[in-house]
Amino acid sequence: MAFEIYIVDNAPMTDIVDPELVALHFMEDIGYIMKHYDPKTPAESVKKSVPYKMFLDCFLRHQDKDWRVEELGGRLKTSIPTIYRHLAKLQALGILDEDDSDGGKVFHLRHYSFPLAWKITEANVESALARYRIVVEFIQSTLKKVEKDREPGPVSGAPKNFALRIRSGRYELGGELADLLLKLLLDMDYLAEQGPGEDDPHRNIAFRMFRECFLDRPDRFWDVDELKAKLDTTRPTIYRHLNRLEAMGLMERKAVGETIPPKRAHRIRYGNLGRAWSFVEEYAKVAMQGYRLTVDHLDGLVRKDTAEGWHEKEEEPAPEAEEEPPAKVAPLKGKARKGRK
Repeated sequence: MAFEIYIVDNAPMTDIVDPELVALHFMEDIGYIMKHYDPKTPAESVKKSVPYKMFLDCFLRHQDKDWRVEELGGRLKTSIPTIYRHLAKLQALGILDEDDSDGGKVFHLRHYSFPLAWKITEANVESALARYRIVVEFIQSTLKKVEKDREPGPVSGAPKNFALRIRSGRYELGGELADLLLKLLLDMDYLAEQGPGEDDPHRNIAFRMFRECFLDRPDRFWDVDELKAKLDTTRPTIYRHLNRLEAMGLMERKAVGETIPPKRAHRIRYGNLGRAWSFVEEYAKVAMQGYRLTVDHLDGLVRKDTAEGWHEKEEEPAPEAEEEPPAKVAPLKGKARKGRK
């Protein structure tokens, strides 16, 4: 199964003592549950939904247990297809193992430990980032070389609400450059997945902006009006794609012109895709360090609950519709949480 996780700006939740709140924010940050998740069931809150209770109440609170699919379905009062769908999400994060037993397949945390399972996730992130690096360097090698920065000036610093999707995958470095770039941008969640019958993704405004503007002229700062004219689209569309690229850490901007307020112009960070990716890698590593602190803290909280005699509340998760279509995971924005105790 392909590995997939979202890496977002995150403040380690080590000062929150409620394991349910820590677990919820963590699940949202890594992309297991969408922010403002709607379970499409009679469940009164996300904390009573199937994916939330499966992760926290089954796997985190019972880390040494093997779970059969039928057992999870009975405990969570939902269908077998629903159980498999959420198990697949946890497997894609790299934290679950699947074994065969006399009673059929069983699922459990890797090494029967959340902190140890997360080491596998960290290794997968490191490998996927290294693979992205190879692709980025190959793309950079095909671009026109710029002798010097011809448009110097004060530029933006850290990205606001950093968010990047990491996926494992196979890249054909010897194929068409446009196809290679398309797959990379899809995997990083800059481009949306195309459905059957939809337009050629190479003609997508988001793809053309990155390819025809920022990659073809990496040293140039483009303002919104220039991008709008070049791509024959609307300002809101331009801003939407610019905001996504900025959140990924790939862009920098500066003020241009003498208007008040001044216009903003954007380009690939440092005018070089390879150098821009080095910045993204470092930002992703810092975010992963935050995840690690939260993982260890959450593990301590649930183990403390168990030692103090935690028992599951009487409320069961509401039944989940068997034919619920899988929702697309939206880009996530991490930030410091309010109302901490």
